[in-house]
Amino acid sequence: MKILDEILKVDWHKFDTAYGNAKSENEYSNVAENLKQLFSGNKELAMKATHHLWCSLCHQHAFVSSAALPAYEFLFYGLQILDDDLKVEISDIFMGFAVCMSKESLLNSWQEQLRKNLERDKPYFRKLSTNTNEDIATFATSIVEEL
Repeated sequence: MKILDEILKVDWHKFDTAYGNAKSENEYSNVAENLKQLFSGNKELAMKATHHLWCSLCHQHAFVSSAALPAYEFLFYGLQILDDDLKVEISDIFMGFAVCMSKESLLNSWQEQLRKNLERDKPYFRKLSTNTNEDIATFATSIVEEL
């Protein structure tokens, strides 16, 4: 599968999470493994992966880690193709990105790029704000308001 190949191309050890290096064996920090599980087709694994990604990439909507930048495009793709339950969880991750990036002084280039990605995709979040799934719509509305 192409998405899995793309996930493996990222040099994850160059990035950090709230729990340490993004390539570590810690189930919360291993971003590549969590992204692979997200796209595995196994709903239980995918839901668990979204929780780990939320914890490690946008910890409690208070801290965004550098691994959020390379994970962004994979998560955005998931937001477009996965089922609504997973979209809700991914939307929560994007909400964390938006909240933290609106508060950050954007001193680091990766933070600046993450903010630009969010701004670039604002029309899609605006579109999701009319989604029939109330949770997705609520998250999308809040993301747009944060931006």
